[in-house]
Amino acid sequence: DTFTIDGFVDQLYGLKAGDTKVVTLTIPTTFSEEEYAGKRIVFDINVLTVEAPVAPQITDAYAQENFGYATVAEYKAGLQADMQDEIDEKINDKKKEVVMSKLNDITEVSGYPEDVLNSKIESLNKSMSFYSLNYGMSVDDYCMDRFGLSLEDYAKKSVVQDLALQQIIDKEKLSVDEYYYKGELSNFASTQGYTNVDTFVEKFGKDLIVKNMLIQKAVDVVMDNAIYE
Repeated sequence: DTFTIDGFVDQLYGLKAGDTKVVTLTIPTTFSEEEYAGKRIVFDINVLTVEAPVAPQITDAYAQENFGYATVAEYKAGLQADMQDEIDEKINDKKKEVVMSKLNDITEVSGYPEDVLNSKIESLNKSMSFYSLNYGMSVDDYCMDRFGLSLEDYAKKSVVQDLALQQIIDKEKLSVDEYYYKGELSNFASTQGYTNVDTFVEKFGKDLIVKNMLIQKAVDVVMDNAIYE
């Protein structure tokens, strides 16, 4: 039930392995990709297999073979620790979201640099287009649905945060020297979802990585000094 165009999933119920079916749907006129909006699309479906998940019995042998734990008890303890780490991460992410929003609220804005704002709008439009396409929305509608703001207002909020963090970088005299860069690079790449440092550096370049390390330092200053009521 993840297909975004209404009617497609309904046509799959009851099909068996070996069945074929042709499904014709009309893409909504509000679809973000104008070349497809309002068009009819035909799916020629060939069902290869239909499977249902089977939950295995967790034994010590199964835990050893599949999860690397000696016993079921150790596996459960490890699973609980992983779940707690995930919960803690979500709590920290929520704290960061609230604190950074507060930072925006208390930041006085006298104006928005036009080139910076336009660049931010272009960047956000590009990054959100993939997700908006999956939901059959325009980028602006997706932004409103996800963040409660139009794309332009969300871009303004993002610009304010960037400029506020730059003020903190300047005021606190934050810097990233070669020793810090090399020492933190592997961990920083990992937090961005990259296991290979060379690939990370090749894609983003040292200058941009250093800039984002500085921003992270500024965020750390904000988080370390935030008072939670």
